[in-house]
Amino acid sequence: MQVSVLITTAGLEQALHSGDEAKMMQMIRAGADPDASGPNVFNALLHFAGRGDSEKVAELVHLGADVNPQEKDKWTPLMFASFRGDIQNVIFLMNNGADLNMKNKNGHTALDLATLEKHSAITEILKSYKTKNLRTNKNVRKFVLFTNIFRNN
Repeated sequence: MQVSVLITTAGLEQALHSGDEAKMMQMIRAGADPDASGPNVFNALLHFAGRGDSEKVAELVHLGADVNPQEKDKWTPLMFASFRGDIQNVIFLMNNGADLNMKNKNGHTALDLATLEKHSAITEILKSYKTKNLRTNKNVRKFVLFTNIFRNN
């Protein structure tokens, strides 16, 4: 049993390195560690958050992936989503325990990156999480409700 897990993890690292997304997800669904990564290779959650693939981000988190991994420059999935203007992944990651206070190698947080990129909606959402005022922010509540309705259809 131990040997097959090691082979699966090595295969997953190879799939991550080659960018074979289908193989990567197939192996994780079969039990490979969703947090596996190789030297200078993103793990799966960082990869899909960087691409803005909300379906794969959600699946990986539900399969047990750590929501706060950092790549070599210390970027997290939340930072990638904030930088890209990816509201759906920002909200999903925050609702699943993403750490808003983590900093990349340049000292920037996800909130800093959203602000620098002028993603005002994400900036407002992250500030609401930071102040724990999400329940009283009507615009954020409406967006979360809309997103949940959209996902269920």
